[in-house]
Amino acid sequence: MNRVKVLGVILFIGAIVTGPLAFWLAGILGNVEIFGLAGFSYLWLMFPFSLVPLASVVFGVLFNRKNRIKNKNVITGIAATLFMTIIGFYSFAIQPDRSGAFLREASSKTGIVLPQNVESASYAYFDGRIGNALIKDDLTRQTFETAIKGDKRWLDDLPAASKGILPTHLRTQLIGYDYYCLHVEPTNVYNPTILPAGEYSLTFLSYNLTKKQLTIFDHYTAVLAY
Repeated sequence: MNRVKVLGVILFIGAIVTGPLAFWLAGILGNVEIFGLAGFSYLWLMFPFSLVPLASVVFGVLFNRKNRIKNKNVITGIAATLFMTIIGFYSFAIQPDRSGAFLREASSKTGIVLPQNVESASYAYFDGRIGNALIKDDLTRQTFETAIKGDKRWLDDLPAASKGILPTHLRTQLIGYDYYCLHVEPTNVYNPTILPAGEYSLTFLSYNLTKKQLTIFDHYTAVLAY
């Protein structure tokens, strides 16, 4: 196989793998497992990585002019470049707030002391806002976990009425946490076992011991009509 063919094969394979590679790297850097959609703000990595499929297009065009058919490089390169560009622009649509404001707000609403100086991100999510915090500092984590275990407002499972008022997509997403707390306004109750008809504003907190992850869902309004 001559050098031109070898280069063509390398660029062809590169055009295929660079998109998934950039996506994987964006997830790793953004710690998607903890920060969810906020982690995908690193998808701008698609832009520099797209230079590989773009090079495949240029290669195919140049060598087509010399009657060496490299259509697969052109077609694959164009498809990959367009795909990566579209996905890359998605990073600008995700504008997470990393100031930790959601932690301060939730603490003020619920009266529960929450860690403040931690790595965090919040973003709009369906019909509310979701925020995630990673508690890396051992002393901060131990203090918070001790407080949780001694606070009756934190439960290892929510009552049926509390689960029922949560949106379905949230109940599905937050399976696997260890402690939960649901604060309901304007009644100012925690983890209610019964709720009459009415309109409620929810702040839902959950904590995963293994991941050291605190997740908060708020700005959600539930309307119960019986």
